[in-house]
Amino acid sequence: MNVRSSAKLPKPLLTGGLLLLLAAMAMLVGAGGGLVGWFGQLFLLTVLVPGLLIALNYRFGLLALVLLMPFAGAQFVPRFGPLSIVNLLMLGVLSLMAVRLALKGMLQGTVVLPLPRQFLLLYLLPITIAYLIGSGHLNEIPPHLLDDDGARTSLRSYWVSSYFKNVLFALCGISVAVAVAEYRNPMTFVYTALASALLYVLATALMFALTPQTLEAAVNSRQMYSATGRHANSVGAMLLAALAATLYMRDAASAWWGRMALAGLALSLVAGVLLTGSRGAMLGLLVVVAIYLWQSRKLRTFLGVALIGTTVLMVAPSAVTDRLTMGLEELTGKKDGELARTGEQLTSGRLYLAKTLLPEVLKHPLFGNGTGSTRWSDYAKSGGPISHPHNLYILSLLDLGLIGSICVVAFVVYVIRLLRAMAREVALPPILRAYFAGTLTGLIGFLALGVSQGTPFPNIDQWFLWIGFGIALGCQAMVKNSAQSDTLKTPADRATAPEYRSRAGAFWSGGSR
Repeated sequence: MNVRSSAKLPKPLLTGGLLLLLAAMAMLVGAGGGLVGWFGQLFLLTVLVPGLLIALNYRFGLLALVLLMPFAGAQFVPRFGPLSIVNLLMLGVLSLMAVRLALKGMLQGTVVLPLPRQFLLLYLLPITIAYLIGSGHLNEIPPHLLDDDGARTSLRSYWVSSYFKNVLFALCGISVAVAVAEYRNPMTFVYTALASALLYVLATALMFALTPQTLEAAVNSRQMYSATGRHANSVGAMLLAALAATLYMRDAASAWWGRMALAGLALSLVAGVLLTGSRGAMLGLLVVVAIYLWQSRKLRTFLGVALIGTTVLMVAPSAVTDRLTMGLEELTGKKDGELARTGEQLTSGRLYLAKTLLPEVLKHPLFGNGTGSTRWSDYAKSGGPISHPHNLYILSLLDLGLIGSICVVAFVVYVIRLLRAMAREVALPPILRAYFAGTLTGLIGFLALGVSQGTPFPNIDQWFLWIGFGIALGCQAMVKNSAQSDTLKTPADRATAPEYRSRAGAFWSGGSR
């Protein structure tokens, strides 16, 4: 990735051009006012006004995206047809950034593409090939796995609503690198990402408080987060990376109030993960906490986590502990229910599903059978009701094949090496290095929960991981472009934090343990 922050586009030229673009959009809305009525006014308020702020500084739009992306599918977010305000904001920010980079390249005589070749070759290329292969199988989807309205997935919907939407989602995370490298303020995006995770949990709690449903019933029905348009499993996976980063940053914060605030945020996110009732997310949580304790190696930290964990489980709804222990009756020989016939209560049928779908891998071993191949597998055609293998690794082999899966693994290794390098970069403040160490641990937790859910394709579950990747890319370019490391713009708590340097995150940062 090559991000040049020394030569900046003249603001009058950039701002003038973008304002003309927005003015033209406003004229179109005004000309059609008689036809659209209040819709035009709403469009002006929710799109053009924020668009004006983005035109003055695209960083505002990126910060808004980081904050609001988890709410893209929420019921309370205004929508214009199939697009929500967040979708429009995403398209606007990426479009304006593309125009800005093009104009900047024209002035400099060269066009710089702010995308690492590892992303393009090892990630984007194999998933694009998977969609090309899958395009030829859409007519093979059996009727019981069609969309809710009974209509077949069209080629246009397959590419626009799935491929391009997900790719743009990943590009939004990576585009943070441009702002970080140019404005040299990575902590602004770090704190905005943590605020987004907290806002998501608080908004869910508020919406739940306004319903007559009990907490026990909400966890049992797995509908705790339905108002945000997300499945509980997806929410648990998303919050995991933010939680891991918060744990490490708490140890690195120099001020007592900072440590208290981050501890409170960590507890809120733990509650958010547990209330999803997702056993995959709980497995990821255990992995994250285990790595954190292993790296810290402090008796005080271990006792504190044990006390807090015990207290949380004691006050948690019984539905949470029921989810944790579901299927354990198999070990005592007591089986009942639908899944008992396959002996898969403990794994909710996932092991049975894996055994059934693994033979499909051998039919297309090298390049897979296309994105969504479970829906046109022999299992599905024989009446199987599941359209997802509920296993990241089996899904990758089914959809991407062995070659595509190896490419994705190579990309993940690249991301791990980048995060580890930034966690040990002495030019960065301790709390920022702690953020990268925590994000790396969150990535490992995400890979652990992949045994029961997840996908190698970009989606909202990975949002805070993509943000961490983008910030890491920006910091890498920022350090390379800095003549002196002490010119980096950092928060007031840049002061040395001996506890972080000696303990928390020491494995990732390469420090003494």
